[in-house]
Amino acid sequence: MERLPGCLPPEAIGEREFCQQQGLTSHLAIPLKIGSRLLGALGISSFEPGYVWPEALVQRTQLLAQIFANALHRQHTELALKRNQTRLQLALDAASVGIWEWDIAQDRVSWSPNVPAMYGLGPGAAPVSHEAYALLTHPDDRPMVQQRIADCRAGKIAELRAEHRVLWPDGSVHWVESRAKLQRGEGGEPQRLLGMPTRFFVRFFHNHGMLSVNDRPQWFTVEGGSRSYL
Repeated sequence: MERLPGCLPPEAIGEREFCQQQGLTSHLAIPLKIGSRLLGALGISSFEPGYVWPEALVQRTQLLAQIFANALHRQHTELALKRNQTRLQLALDAASVGIWEWDIAQDRVSWSPNVPAMYGLGPGAAPVSHEAYALLTHPDDRPMVQQRIADCRAGKIAELRAEHRVLWPDGSVHWVESRAKLQRGEGGEPQRLLGMPTRFFVRFFHNHGMLSVNDRPQWFTVEGGSRSYL
């Protein structure tokens, strides 16, 4: 094992003096690394004078250090992912946009936390199947939405895009715009549909007291003036 040089840098002198005061005679330090990234070090000290670290013990310590390094790296990765998910959710909430995913083979629908509220649902009331999800669409718009989904699965359209009404549990009607793209397997079979519903323009009209449960708000142009709405 390598010994520390007799001439130490100033920052190491204090550490040597501390070790001498504690009676430490040798120290084994193994770096915790992932690739070229240094995460820390795993150290073992001995109080036995003239102790020489056995090679087998060094190898076991190196293995333990790699286990610790992998655990630290995984923890850092999970924390970074959690921070990114939090940022994404804040951005989705600010834009009144959500994300949903339909696993076609399993017929399982998953939602980002803010999507159920766009359909007037509580956090635990979101439908988990495509059939249950389709029932949220207004009956008059349901055939159009289902046809768009079928066209997307058949490859007739590259992206599903549909503006339609949804029925809330309280009986009110709201407009949403849904966009989705299909992911296919290696054999070309439809695997999952990833979508983003948004209530941006619904919020606009709601803030101006212009939502209608029967007809969509219409734009018109005032002759000689600026664009207005009713």
